[in-house]
Amino acid sequence: MSEEKENHSLLFHSLWRLAQIMSSGGFTVVYVAFYTASLSKESWGIYGVAITIGQLLQGASNFGLRQTVTRFIAKARGEKNPGHIREYIRVGFKVSLAISAAALLLTLSFTGVLTSFFDGRADRFAIVLLIGGTTFLAGISLFLQGVLEGLARFKNVMILNFSLNLLQLGLLALLLIGELSVTKVLATEMTIMAFSIPIYGVQVLKQFRSMPRTDVVPPRVVRTFLSYGLPLFINLLGGFLYTQSDVLFVQKLLTVDDTANYFFMQRIFGFPFQALGAYIFVLNTEIAVCYGANDFPRIRALFGRSEKWGVFAGIAIAAAFYMFSFAVEGLMPEYQGAAHLIRLISPLVVIKCVAQIASGAFMISLGKVKTMAAFTVLGGLTNVALNLAFIPAFGVDGAVYSTLVGHTIVGMASFFFVIYTLRRHGAKAAP
Repeated sequence: MSEEKENHSLLFHSLWRLAQIMSSGGFTVVYVAFYTASLSKESWGIYGVAITIGQLLQGASNFGLRQTVTRFIAKARGEKNPGHIREYIRVGFKVSLAISAAALLLTLSFTGVLTSFFDGRADRFAIVLLIGGTTFLAGISLFLQGVLEGLARFKNVMILNFSLNLLQLGLLALLLIGELSVTKVLATEMTIMAFSIPIYGVQVLKQFRSMPRTDVVPPRVVRTFLSYGLPLFINLLGGFLYTQSDVLFVQKLLTVDDTANYFFMQRIFGFPFQALGAYIFVLNTEIAVCYGANDFPRIRALFGRSEKWGVFAGIAIAAAFYMFSFAVEGLMPEYQGAAHLIRLISPLVVIKCVAQIASGAFMISLGKVKTMAAFTVLGGLTNVALNLAFIPAFGVDGAVYSTLVGHTIVGMASFFFVIYTLRRHGAKAAP
């Protein structure tokens, strides 16, 4: 494929992926505005703690299978082997169902621990049960999305995501007839997750049935998926420690108001740089196809161009993110603390853009998931240690400082490791 055609393909699929982000991550801004206007600031903070715990448990229920199935299906496409794709879907779904059920049992087993984060609330057990139900459904839903993304069906995923988000907004609007509460919001989100399974499942089944049957199947699919997914899961745990766990530390060490402000900032933070994430996710499948075809010169070219785009996009997004904080300050005076945190953390957008290209695309698709997991755990442990040191000393600003340090360490390690790996492949290919 020529460079011009390659760029066109990446851009075309990235635009569909970006549209998907706008229909999921992009709706985050709408949801934040809706919830902060309808919930008390205390309830918003409780919702933030519930979502933070839920994201960790949903990572356990997926166990890295979304990225795993995307990578192996894309690799099989590069090898022009539809028989392997069919087997990855068939066996992978069973593995996903089993792991999701195990994650639900784990959640129920630690009900006492989880409810302690919501002490003083009469609905704390209902909150934990809703988190558990969503955890089970999310593992299956994410796997099905991973299958469609591995098949490069980004348009399908975008349309389905958009429809689900419209449905969620409609349900939330109906709830405004009464008083909105944390449990009602969580119940709505669990309902949408339940709807997503048959919606994505129909598309996956359609693709599955269109593939020719063959006796040539990949060996030990379960073992392959679990061994590849385990480092991704460990990476998720590390990522939770150096990104999302801050909300829990702020809640335990500071006030409810600080928790609400920090979660507001954190919720908005994920939105601006996800525009680049649209390109990165598509890039992941393109690299996997190249890897299957053993085309490392093309992979190196993709890395160089992508990192340049990442730097420019990161600077532009960080500037927009910084300016957005003044709009928050003017429109929502009760969240002035959150606006300050947005400005404080805005440089991290540039670091995330560069680092995510290296780790989220190249390290995963090149099969370096164990190294990626080690880097992320290192950053996560650093963040936890710095949270314990900085939050008592600097208040809620300390949580931002610890996040900046942890992301910088992981980002630099990932970037230079990919450079080293690609140079080593280049040396092997030299005559």
